[in-house]
Amino acid sequence: MKLIPLTIMNNTEYSSSLTGLLAALLSFHLYAAESEALVDFPDNTDGEPISFVSCPIVQDTYSVPCWLANFEGQNYYLGITQDIGSSFHPPQLKHKVLVEGRLLAGESLCGAQVIHPVKISVLPELSPECNTILPQITGIEPPPHVRGPGPSNRGLEPRERAESPAAPQPPFQARTFTVPFTFDSPYMVTRQTGIISQAIRYAGQVDAERIEVTINRGANLLSDGSHIVESNMVIDERSRRFLTIFKEAGFRDEQISIRADYTERRGSGVDDDQLRNVDITVHPGN
Repeated sequence: MKLIPLTIMNNTEYSSSLTGLLAALLSFHLYAAESEALVDFPDNTDGEPISFVSCPIVQDTYSVPCWLANFEGQNYYLGITQDIGSSFHPPQLKHKVLVEGRLLAGESLCGAQVIHPVKISVLPELSPECNTILPQITGIEPPPHVRGPGPSNRGLEPRERAESPAAPQPPFQARTFTVPFTFDSPYMVTRQTGIISQAIRYAGQVDAERIEVTINRGANLLSDGSHIVESNMVIDERSRRFLTIFKEAGFRDEQISIRADYTERRGSGVDDDQLRNVDITVHPGN
């Protein structure tokens, strides 16, 4: 374990770039539009695990694009392009993608085998060869879907504000909030910021004595037998961002403990995404 010193906030490059991040994460998730593919998949906890790195493929359709990826000659369905509030955030062309999930036997969408649940990580390196867009083909259609109110609808529909959860009651207990991350990336979207804001809210409600944040480094075992490991630079950046968030939330130096674990947490090829989670433990005051 490595303790990230609080003096890191003196680095103006990081502190200035993150100014206002706290305000965004505390408010944005309350208003984010929700939009999901209307497909009732089973939990599929017993599905065959699969993980691979590949170029994403766009399959054009009559309405929204489907995102696919090919592994060992087989196309796999990942999801469709939706609004920002969706749980599925699509890949990017010209970047390879890490695909993690389970095969859903007997199910196909957009002409490809379904992976469900599926987790997508856009890899940072530029890969110009990843630029395949397949033309619309009769008979290949996206799953039923609906768009929620959001930017694409020009803001005409009213947005509903989420109700705040009930305040905790004493005696207060230590509570851990687990924040998932995509592979080798420090970036946070609605899912992550919502969990962080819950931790901040709870810490304020219980007058937290200590907030411990553990930054973990993941290492995936892919289906072809190879391993990929997150970089130390990404672990450092996640640490800096969490430190900035809690400092901007008004917590004192002595309340915050940021620990970066650079140990390669080697995966087994099953649920390896959980090895790179960030754990926030809030300890109530006396």
